[in-house]
Amino acid sequence: MMGSPVRSWIRRLLPKALLRFYDAAIGSNSIWRGKGGGRGQAWSLPRLDDELAQSLPTLIARCRHAFQNSPTARAIVEAKVALIVSTGIDIEPTPGIERDAAALRSAWLMLVECADASGRSNLYEMQRQAWRQIETAGSFIWIIVDLDDPNRPLPFALHAIEPDLLSPVPVEPIAEGNTFALGIERDRYAKPIRYHFDETAASQMTSPLGGSLLPGSGGLPRGISASAPTTRMVLPADRVIHGYRILRPSQSTGEPGLAPILNTLHQERRLVEAELTAALNGAACSVAIVSKGGGGRGLSDGSTGTDGNGNAEFRLEPGTIFTLDEGESTEVIQNNRPSQAIAPFRLMLCGDEAGATGVPQRMINRDVSRANYSSMRADQLDTKRIIDPETAWFGRLVAREVYLRAFAQLAVLAMVYIPPRRSLAYRLATACEVQTDGWAYVDPQKDVAGAIDAIRAGLSTFRDERSSRGKDARDLQKRLEAELKNPLLAQIFNDTPTTPAPAQANPPKPAPATDPTESV
Repeated sequence: MMGSPVRSWIRRLLPKALLRFYDAAIGSNSIWRGKGGGRGQAWSLPRLDDELAQSLPTLIARCRHAFQNSPTARAIVEAKVALIVSTGIDIEPTPGIERDAAALRSAWLMLVECADASGRSNLYEMQRQAWRQIETAGSFIWIIVDLDDPNRPLPFALHAIEPDLLSPVPVEPIAEGNTFALGIERDRYAKPIRYHFDETAASQMTSPLGGSLLPGSGGLPRGISASAPTTRMVLPADRVIHGYRILRPSQSTGEPGLAPILNTLHQERRLVEAELTAALNGAACSVAIVSKGGGGRGLSDGSTGTDGNGNAEFRLEPGTIFTLDEGESTEVIQNNRPSQAIAPFRLMLCGDEAGATGVPQRMINRDVSRANYSSMRADQLDTKRIIDPETAWFGRLVAREVYLRAFAQLAVLAMVYIPPRRSLAYRLATACEVQTDGWAYVDPQKDVAGAIDAIRAGLSTFRDERSSRGKDARDLQKRLEAELKNPLLAQIFNDTPTTPAPAQANPPKPAPATDPTESV
C-alpha cells in the first residue's frame, strides 16, 4: 500500500476532473474508478472543501433544476420546510424581569414583520426560503444591513443573497495565517473572518438598498471594503449569517440536501417519461386490419393513405364507419403500458428517498391509505428523532442568532437597560428561548391521555407537554386565565362530559314485587 507522502504527490498530479466524488456531479453513474487508493478503494480527499470546490456548482445547478421540474424533489423540499420551519421559528425573551421580557417581545415582533431589507417578506418567510436554499444550494446567506428609513421601527434588516455568489478566488489579500476556501476567509481554527463576494453580489447589494459601498452611505453598514467601485466586496463575518449543515470538521459550506438522491430523482423521471412515451406510442396504434387479398384501402374521404412501403394506413376518426373488403378482418392490438410493475418500483424508490432525507414517505407521495394510529405514531416518533436536531440548530441560527445580533437595537426600542458586554448581566439580559410549531396530535384523545399520565407519573411536566405542541407555556397560561374570566367559556371548561355506565354482562335479576296489602 502506498504511503501517505506518495499518495499526496500522486493526488497533486491528478487532473481536477478526477477529484469529483459526488456521483451526482459527474457524467458516469458509477463511483468506481479503479484501484487508485490501494486495496480496491477509490481515492479519498483530505478535506470536504476540496471536493465541494469541484462539485458544488454542478450540484447546485442540478438540484435547482430538480426542484423546478421534478414533482418528487419539490415534494421532498417542501416537506422538509414544513417539518423544520412550519409557520415560523420564534423567540421568547427570558431576561428574568417580566416587564423587560414583555417589552423585548413586542420589539422582536416588530423586527419580525420588517426583517427583510427589500420589504417583501417577514422573518418567518425568510426562514422558509433559507431552508429551500439549504436543500438546493447547500447553505443560505443573510447579510445584516442598517437602513436609514424613518418608516422602519429600527434600522436592523436582513438581505438574503444566493450562496453561489461567493467569490471562488480572494477579492483582497488574505491575512497571514488565514486560509481561504469557497469564498470564505477563516483563521487557524476554521472560524470565519471575512466573506468575499463577486461583482454580482455587489450589484445586488447596491441596487435594492439605495446606497453605495462607501461606509456611512446608508445603504451598507460600516466595515465593508471593496476592491473596486460596484464590482466586488468583502464583508466581515459579524455582518453575515451563513447557515449550513456541518458534516465534517473544518467545513466551509454545506452540500445540497438533494445531493444524495439527485441521481435517483433523475432516473425516476427518465423512467416515468419512457413509460409514458411507450404508452402513448402503443395507444396510437390500436387496431390492425389483416387482409388476405392485399391492396390499398380507400378512406372515408375518398383518399388512400400509404406508408413508405406501400402499405395502407388508416386513421380512425370519431364517428367514422369503415367497411372491410372481402378477406379482411380486424385485430385489436394489446397495449400493456403503463406497466403495472412501475407503481411498486416507484414506491421502493420513494422509500429510499424518504430514508435519505428524513422525510416521511407519506409526505412525498401523499399516500395515507395504509396508515393507522400505530403506524402514524411510530412514524412521527422516528421523524421527530431525525428532525428535532436539525430544527434545533436551524432555530438557533435563524431566530436566536438574529435576536442576539439585533439585541442592542431591540433594547433601545424597548427602553431596556443594556448591561456591559462580556458580563454575566449581559448574558442574563439576552437570554431567550427558541420556539417552534411543535408536533400535531395523531389522535388527540389518546395523545392527551398519554400526556396526562406522563405528568402524573412524574415522567414529564405540564410546561414540557405544552411546549412540545409549539405553545409558549407562559403565553398559553395568560390566555387561559383570560378565557376563564369569560362566563360562557368558563362554563364550557367546567362542563365534564357524562358517559353512560358500561352494561354488565350478567345483570342481576330484579327482586320479585311484593303486595303492599300483604301483612308482614
